[in-house]
Amino acid sequence: MTVFLAKSSVVEFTRQEFLDFICFIASVPGKTQAENNKYKFHFSELVKPDPRGCDIIFWPEPGTDSPEKMLEEVERFRRENNLPGFKDSVDARRHDGNNLPDAATVSAYVTVPPRLTKSEMIHLLEVQIAKLHKAGADMSVEQRCFRVGNWVSAFEFVFVTERQFPGVLDAGDVEALNKYFRQGAKELY
Repeated sequence: MTVFLAKSSVVEFTRQEFLDFICFIASVPGKTQAENNKYKFHFSELVKPDPRGCDIIFWPEPGTDSPEKMLEEVERFRRENNLPGFKDSVDARRHDGNNLPDAATVSAYVTVPPRLTKSEMIHLLEVQIAKLHKAGADMSVEQRCFRVGNWVSAFEFVFVTERQFPGVLDAGDVEALNKYFRQGAKELY
């Protein structure tokens, strides 16, 4: 479909649109090998600098052989390499300079904290725990709470620990999580 080829960056796709693109490619849509190669090449260009390119779809790692898992692999690589995500993701909003007075120094959350989805909250909480651990904080309790799905306790511990390690966490990320738990914690149960 040419609608997929019209987009030149991951940030132009929503998660659902990119999932649709993965399903489309996996279904071998073209009549010729040249047509199929056009879609595979475009996918590889979109996920750059991920060296796996379209191998994410055609040679998936064990446990990542469903379209949803392939999408998660793209998201994981982009998060780990501090690349913006899909246009409906937290990472895309964080990288969107249009929301900021000074995009180089301030997180988009400081200006407009987004309404996080549960999966965005879980990812952001995991990132905060990892940052504090890397800074030298004992995060064993937080990690245990996180592993068993006790998100509220994990966040409360992160919130307290963050005060002992100022400057480690992005204040906007902490505010976005705080807003999530103040307004949306009932979604967790």
